[in-house]
Amino acid sequence: MLGFAVKGVLGFGLVVAGWLIGSIYPAPAQWLGVVSHRVDPLLSRLDVSSEGLARLRSTLSREDFTQLTRDAAVLAASTGNVILVERNSEHVLDEYAEALAAEQGRVREAPAGGAVFEDALQLCPGMAVSNAPPADEERRVERFAKFVDVNGVIVAVNPTHDACLSSGVGARAGRRHKGLDYYARNGGPIYAAANGTVIEMLYRNDYGNMLLIDHGSGTYTRYAHLSSFAPEMAVGAAVTAGQQIALMGNTAGYQIPVHLHYELLTGNYQNPAASFGLTPTSPFDYPAATSAPAQGQVVVAAPPRQATVPLQLTRDEGARGLCPSGPISEATVLRIRRGDTLIAIANSCYGDSEAWRQIARCNEFLEERNLGGVSPLNGGNLLYVGDRVVLPAPGGQCPT
Repeated sequence: MLGFAVKGVLGFGLVVAGWLIGSIYPAPAQWLGVVSHRVDPLLSRLDVSSEGLARLRSTLSREDFTQLTRDAAVLAASTGNVILVERNSEHVLDEYAEALAAEQGRVREAPAGGAVFEDALQLCPGMAVSNAPPADEERRVERFAKFVDVNGVIVAVNPTHDACLSSGVGARAGRRHKGLDYYARNGGPIYAAANGTVIEMLYRNDYGNMLLIDHGSGTYTRYAHLSSFAPEMAVGAAVTAGQQIALMGNTAGYQIPVHLHYELLTGNYQNPAASFGLTPTSPFDYPAATSAPAQGQVVVAAPPRQATVPLQLTRDEGARGLCPSGPISEATVLRIRRGDTLIAIANSCYGDSEAWRQIARCNEFLEERNLGGVSPLNGGNLLYVGDRVVLPAPGGQCPT
């Protein structure tokens, strides 16, 4: 007992002595200067004052302070304010600060207009790039055209900066991949590929944060998995080629690496599935443009969200049940709510559980979400709350 008391007194004495010595002889400025130099740029982005930082340093161990700052960075990244570099390293704060500084430098130094687009494109090193265009021994895309002519619209092939191509358009893992994937280890800015107007700006579990731009002449581009949107982005906003519209990210309802999913779409937006009723195409299939995009805003009126045939919703917001009036006799549209399944829709709206197959055929977006029969209630197809599902007339063709 006496030994325990003696040890307690000695321990308390050491704590007091350490506090007094630290007060009289603080750590050299050059020691803390390295930490401040690295951490302060990050914390300024996070709106944390230097006074608050000093108080944190004085009360936390280095390990706890590093973990706290890292958690703050992760929180900021989730709101699109910071791009994170994924690492398992003791120098994580250094890497965050350097990545942020590099990112700010790239955005600040990028020239305005069509000049932001890069003259060359490389396949991602060390990756098996599906549906890749021809490339040389150094994985540079051969005969790369910075701009292509799509229905008379000049569109940039690569709307990113310092990114490589990680996937092309075509069959991938048993499904059709509808866009180009661009990967950048540290993320980066995303630019409008051509002049146009934003007509969709939303979040979906499969596409994450996404923008759709109408460039006129039946030509559209989609930008998905964005970390955040530029402040001036909104539905109806006019954009010019080379204008920064977002930051690369990895938003989705499942875990994916940081990248841009970029789609070039053609067709008539005024269809029951809206942008998901457009035809995805590969930019590499179009002829090279003879000039860069013209500067200046081109305002394209956002098309109304209406079908090309007079389809009506089967239920209003307050209605209960899938088809409250019983089986349908003509084509209609159903807005999906929580708990809806294809089998339930088939039973309620057609009186036939096998009618789900006809519904799936008329809603091509379900093909991308098909899980191969995992869910018998949906035939393997996933429905998300808010989806607009076209219900064809019983035994009839899909409405166009």
